[in-house]
Amino acid sequence: VKSNELTNLHNELYNLCVSFRTVFTEPEFVGLGYKPHVTVKKNGRLANDKKSVDIVTLVEVTEGDEKTGIRKVVKEFLLG
Repeated sequence: VKSNELTNLHNELYNLCVSFRTVFTEPEFVGLGYKPHVTVKKNGRLANDKKSVDIVTLVEVTEGDEKTGIRKVVKEFLLG
């Protein structure tokens, strides 16, 4: 699902991470040129109506790739 709001949120979070001197292990998934999206899960679906986000979770994928790696929640950020 593409939206200007989601792109703006992604860019703000990216700029915040850059200000903390974050090293991105997969830079192709952040920053300019990346198209943020909503992941569709088999048990749920995002309708075309407006949704609000009140928390962002930073997840680190280790010991594998995006599909097989172990996921670790690094931090959760409350918004607004």
